[in-house]
Amino acid sequence: RPTSNGSTILFSTNIADSRNTGIESFAELNVLKALNVSSQNSLLWFVSYAFTDARYLRSEKDILKGKKVETAPTHILRTGLSYKVNRFSTTVNYSYTSYQFSDANNTSFSINGSTGVIPAYCVMDWSARYSFRPFRLGITINNITNNKYFTRRATAYPGPGVIPAEPLFFQMSLEVKL
Repeated sequence: RPTSNGSTILFSTNIADSRNTGIESFAELNVLKALNVSSQNSLLWFVSYAFTDARYLRSEKDILKGKKVETAPTHILRTGLSYKVNRFSTTVNYSYTSYQFSDANNTSFSINGSTGVIPAYCVMDWSARYSFRPFRLGITINNITNNKYFTRRATAYPGPGVIPAEPLFFQMSLEVKL
């Protein structure tokens, strides 16, 4: 908004009424037990899913009526397998997030990149741990497939434009329990 001295300032306010409806679910299955395999080991399959319909109901002059609420993806899916044997465990995770808009106007494209669609993306991660008292060694690899994606847009520093997500990332840790 313009100020009395002719400069402009960033103004934030509530722009509309919205309604968010949806469902979230989580399930976990011990695969070895389900197959009646007698074992001290465990193989867990887990899945989490969220469906969200977030839309604007009313706004000034109804310019936003029916549009999707920004940064509210319709689908989020997370699933994976976790295996544990004695002092060793490993997990692989898969995450999917559907497209979403970065602004209330549901802009599809802008020249400077500060608004527009945030495309759907998926990420796969892996981790492993081994415990030997008093130590625990851990290894994590995030974004195994090195997908190129982004989860937000910037209107100011360091933008304007998209802010890329982390590429393939490796981490190793050693924990000591005293």
